[in-house]
Amino acid sequence: MKLTPIDIATFTFCPILYYKGKSSRYFPRMNMYEECMKEAFVKAEEDAILKDTIVSTKRLTSAWDKIWWPKAAANGIKMSDSEKITLKAAKRFIEYCKYEITDHLWPSIGTDVLSEVRIGSSVLSSRANIIKVDLENKKRNTVIVDFTNRDLSVRDAAFDTYIKCTLYPFYSGRGEDMIYINVNISEAKEKLSTRFAKFTSEDMHDIGKMISYAEEGIRRRIKYMNSFSCKDCKVCPEFK
Repeated sequence: MKLTPIDIATFTFCPILYYKGKSSRYFPRMNMYEECMKEAFVKAEEDAILKDTIVSTKRLTSAWDKIWWPKAAANGIKMSDSEKITLKAAKRFIEYCKYEITDHLWPSIGTDVLSEVRIGSSVLSSRANIIKVDLENKKRNTVIVDFTNRDLSVRDAAFDTYIKCTLYPFYSGRGEDMIYINVNISEAKEKLSTRFAKFTSEDMHDIGKMISYAEEGIRRRIKYMNSFSCKDCKVCPEFK
């Protein structure tokens, strides 16, 4: 069985939600604008890696133009509306390039990277939008940059199961720090926002045990309800 970080996170939140295939209730799908934004960030970072440099606003806007305009035309979006959306995207690209993670001390080493690890009788499959390293950190480290529409607090980032499961398949087991950076590109937000979460080797060991328990629960089809969230969820008819 192949599992994803969303599968594990949804199951640990509420198995009923997982078995009903309603993970989107917990992880909202991106709209077209957000998907194009994510693609542009990944493509621009990929171009920067190939040319042994750092990402720039010019690279980001160039990637956006190649991705957005064909999709906008195919979906019948008016030229005037597309131009307004492009202007909004350009402002986000300028914001992104102001973050320290885009300078030479945080070089990107991979984009759209898939990593898998066997957990029990299953395989946990995780995809990183961008992999970086923090050269200012004296300890060996791996940095995963994820472009999402999730609005996370500092506390959310530290305890989030999805984040832990996203990082785990990229952990080598050699004691390096694992760092996750959530870049919130939600169209509903006026500006980009980032949240950092850092995990030590001891943390990764505990995360591995948590994932093993969840994998066994999914495989054995264990079910229970997260009663604390039933009122807001309303997926189950009896609680509507």
